[in-house]
Order: sequence, then C-alpha cells, then structure tokens
Amino acid sequence: MEESGADRSAGSWQLAGKEKEGEHGTKKKLRWAPLALIAFFGYLAYLYQISRVRRGKTGDEYVASDFQVECFRRLPWNALSRLWGRLHNAELPSGIKTLILKFYVSFYRCNMDEAEVEELQYYKNLAALFKRSLKPGARPIDTAECLVAPSDGRVLSFGQVDGEKVQQVKHITYSLRRFLGENAQEVIACDSRKPGETTSCYSKACLADPINNVLYQCVIYLAPGDYHRFHSPVSWDVYARRHFPGDLLSVNPRLAALIPELFTLNERVVYFGKWKHGFFSMAAIGATNVGSIRCNFDADLMTNVKRYVPNSVHELHFPEPVHFEKGDDFGEFNFGSTIVLIFEAPKGLKFAIQQEQRVFMGQALSECLQDS
Repeated sequence: MEESGADRSAGSWQLAGKEKEGEHGTKKKLRWAPLALIAFFGYLAYLYQISRVRRGKTGDEYVASDFQVECFRRLPWNALSRLWGRLHNAELPSGIKTLILKFYVSFYRCNMDEAEVEELQYYKNLAALFKRSLKPGARPIDTAECLVAPSDGRVLSFGQVDGEKVQQVKHITYSLRRFLGENAQEVIACDSRKPGETTSCYSKACLADPINNVLYQCVIYLAPGDYHRFHSPVSWDVYARRHFPGDLLSVNPRLAALIPELFTLNERVVYFGKWKHGFFSMAAIGATNVGSIRCNFDADLMTNVKRYVPNSVHELHFPEPVHFEKGDDFGEFNFGSTIVLIFEAPKGLKFAIQQEQRVFMGQALSECLQDS
C-alpha cells in the first residue's frame, strides 16, 4: 500500500542557522509592542477610510492607489505577526485562560461542538485552540471523482485561467507568473512543449495536455474562527515546493478587493505536483498574525523568519514524490489565511460552488470529472 503524505517526511533540506534568542533579544523584540499597536490601529483606520471612500463609488470600481498600498506595506506587519506568534504560543495563566478562550470563541463564532476536545480548559493557549482537531466524521470527504475543498472557508473566486492574470476577488487580479514563479511546469517535468518550442502564454505552458485541458483556479479564505488545518483536495503526487518570503498583509476579502497583486506581495508556500489530469498546485498564503505555515511532510519549511531576503525564492525538490490521497491532512495555519488551487483539468469542468459561498473541508468543489 502506498504511504500517504501525512505519514512521510521529506527531510531533504537543511537550512543553515537558527534564530538565537537570549534575554537581550527578547527585551529588544518587546520594544516592537508599541509599534505593533500603532500598526493595528492604523490598519483599522485604513479600512474605515477605505469604506468611506467606497460608499461614494458605484459598484466595485474603487482600487487602492500604488501610493496607498506602499504606505500600508510600510507598517511593521511582519514584526507584528512574529510578536503575535510568540504571544499565542505562550501558556496562558490558569486564572484568566478560560476567560480569554471564551472571548475568542464567542468573538469569532468558533463551533466547539465539532471539536474533538470541546472543553476550553484543556487548551493551554490560543495556538492549541487555533489548531484544534475535529471529531471523527465531522468533515466527510466526498468520494465522487471531483475536487473537494481543502479547508473550511469562503470561496472568493474560481474559474478558468485565461492568459497571464488570475482573478483574486471580483474585479481584482494578480499575475500567475509572479505567483507561481518562473517555469512552474518544469518543476514537475510537466511541460508539453517540444524541444525548442516556446509559448508566450504562461497558463498554457503549465499544461501537460494543452489540446484537451485548460488551467483552473479556486481561492478559499479561512476566517480566524475557522478550522485551521488544510487537507489534500485530490489524490496527487507532490514533487516540489517553492517558498516566497514577502509581506504579511491582511488577506481579509475587503482588503483583497482593494489591492491588486495582494497574493503576490504576501509570503506564500506553493506545492507543485501532478494528478490524473496533469499539473496541480496548492498554495498557502501568509497573512497578518499568521505566525507560521506548517506542512506535516515538510519539516524544513520555516515561514515569517528574518533570515530570508525579500523577493527571494527558495525551491525544494523532494527526493521522491510525496503521495496524498484526497482528504489527507496536509498542513495548518496559526491564524486565518487563504488557500489557492491552480490546476489542470479537462475543458468544460463545471464547479459546484458559488462565489462567496461558505464551504467545509471535504465538500465537493466541482462536478464529477471523467478520466482523460
């Protein structure tokens, strides 16, 4: 029996050096706290101002200017997120732990009835609550020949990818080439072009069968109160991973509808592989207060750390393809974020979802697919 990805470890990359933290380093980092608060309230003020501007517009025509985006990016979101990561991993004092956890559950409307451990007193900190496991059977996996939702969340966009741009949400787009990186098809040897043949269309270059197939995409936003683990949406083999260090801007749908290229600005981890219809990729996008993105089979992955140079790309090829069955546990966020699927499938694929629809992990995203 083939071993699933949840039970395997790549262990093929050793990254030099680990962050060293002494007493002096801790005190130094705590000095970021006032800036973190300023950034937080600045973010609220920004959203308030944007909402006022949009009320004077018709439809969804308002888009943040380059200057507005740059000012927003200058706020210390990465430092704030690292601070938050330390706070939510800290063990809470027993006297106030339950009170804090109850407030979080109430504020974000977490459904604790489906949690494997319902009683809040058994969670030692916020991190444990975020990463809570569910009761067996709480998320049945659709067994039909279809894609399923990799996580709980809200569908921001889906559909066919035409050309170089992908729909981020409604009228806002981002660059497919920038999002996946150069030569994505070559990462998994999925390039259908003959030697010497070129194509100016990046989306077509990703296809193993450009005659019968096209590229599709689906974006799912996880709110802070959602189940924070994500799973394999299909049966596939993962060949490689690309890690793009970057910003940690909020991916709240309101902001995603204002900032073009938000998904290419933010830190993200993209896994590349093949399924029975050809190219398949799943990306986990970092966001404000997402202390880390973890994938069970990729122990070397480290996100939101200072060592990486902005705009760099860190690529890992697994010694052997890591196999996942549909529904296998894949990874987890430490706060709400976004999953992006970009995949090859036969022409005429019909989705079984609507924009803005609430979905649950294991729920069918598409109608049944026939073998190619």
